[in-house]
Amino acid sequence: MPKISVLIPSFNHALFIGEAIQSVLNQTFQDIEILIIDDGSKDNSIEIIEKFTDSRIYFAVNEENKGAVYTTNKMIELSAGEYIALLNSDDVWETDKLAKQIEFMEKNRQYAAVFSNAEIINQDGSLFHKQEHLYTTIFEQSNRSRFEWLNYFFNVGNALCHPSMLIRKSVYNEVGLYNPLMASLPDFEMWVRVCLKYEIYVMPEKLIKFRILDNEQNASGANPANIIACQFEHKHILDHFSNLSIQEYEKIFNNPVINSVEFSLALQALKKQSQFFKMWGLDTLYAILEKNPTFLLPKEFTNLTRSNDVFNIFNKTDYFIQLYIDQGSGFSEDNSIKFPVSPNTEVQEFTFSFSDQSAIKALRLDPLNYSCVIEIERLYGKTENGEINLLPLLQTNAIVNHEKNYFFTAEDSQIFFDKLNKKILLQALIVNIRYTHIGNDALHVIEKQINQEIITIKSNICFRFLKKIGLF
Repeated sequence: MPKISVLIPSFNHALFIGEAIQSVLNQTFQDIEILIIDDGSKDNSIEIIEKFTDSRIYFAVNEENKGAVYTTNKMIELSAGEYIALLNSDDVWETDKLAKQIEFMEKNRQYAAVFSNAEIINQDGSLFHKQEHLYTTIFEQSNRSRFEWLNYFFNVGNALCHPSMLIRKSVYNEVGLYNPLMASLPDFEMWVRVCLKYEIYVMPEKLIKFRILDNEQNASGANPANIIACQFEHKHILDHFSNLSIQEYEKIFNNPVINSVEFSLALQALKKQSQFFKMWGLDTLYAILEKNPTFLLPKEFTNLTRSNDVFNIFNKTDYFIQLYIDQGSGFSEDNSIKFPVSPNTEVQEFTFSFSDQSAIKALRLDPLNYSCVIEIERLYGKTENGEINLLPLLQTNAIVNHEKNYFFTAEDSQIFFDKLNKKILLQALIVNIRYTHIGNDALHVIEKQINQEIITIKSNICFRFLKKIGLF
């Protein structure tokens, strides 16, 4: 019986599947079996997989696409190893990944699973340099007790790298397989179930290369379909917290229980900004009060339903980009052009056309009416003689600027064009822009970026001082 069963679910990753498999075969720890199931790929993934003839490889094909969760669960059922490791078909393991993790797990029987940090790479395999992207730092986690992890899961979200995992197979026997009704957050839902019973550990080493595909095409990418699904699935993940005992709740949240665990959780959920939290909180209170109406007066509950617009009927945030045109009287709301912005991470193009070109004295572009981190792909003016690149001319009130990325903390983000030649008659201003982070998410990223820059500045000052006194 092999010590470790390595699972590789494959789907339309012909560009990467060969490298993924080879990274498993190159492991310094060799007591493994490799289970690969292709989930109805339409590219030549199957042809590439069949070129590998190692006797430890079990390969099967789903005649039709059944989804990553179905495929992964099938491989767990087929596996024979004491431990299970999973590798996405577009990611790559470092050669000592399994060796380091199996050594840790054998010495530390109290842990159910071990994870690691990850090196983030682009689609082409080069290092990923977008510092503002969520995946750049999310896997850099300190170790926590299972109660601390559950607090983090409830209040923040997932931060564990699934393909870095090595887990005891017996854990799946105890907590169950991945939930087939989860398409975007099946791993997150699993970690909540695991931490309700077991301790986990995160190794600081970067034992995996985690690939970010172009245009957020990862299965977990921040594309519109995933964002929508995550809201629904996250709401149902919260249900697991209702099973906590009073002692577990107080260890996790460091607060006494009010009335009951579910009642306390519902009150916490209603304090969150996310609508799915508020919906879960109201649904939970409704179910509680049907059974025990003494916890809250009906009038108090209906007041909560009236003050929490969970369907965004009136509280919906309207994001927009706005261009202000100064024709001699300064910037004003009356003389501006506004377009709605979609809160996704795809590149969006906006064209601001001018009717009276000769009267333009100055321009100001407000990229968003909210805190944001943006990436400007192109910014140019259109004239009768062609295009003018405006990127070298812009000045902003961004708190940080890193390459093409601008970090705005205020709701009045502004871009000016002070050096624009007034004699040039612009017919239109056109901008291609990507909104990588918006709102509280943007503020969190900005805080991290500022802290990193402070560390860099302090290091440079220290180095110059040591050089000055002759230690360097």
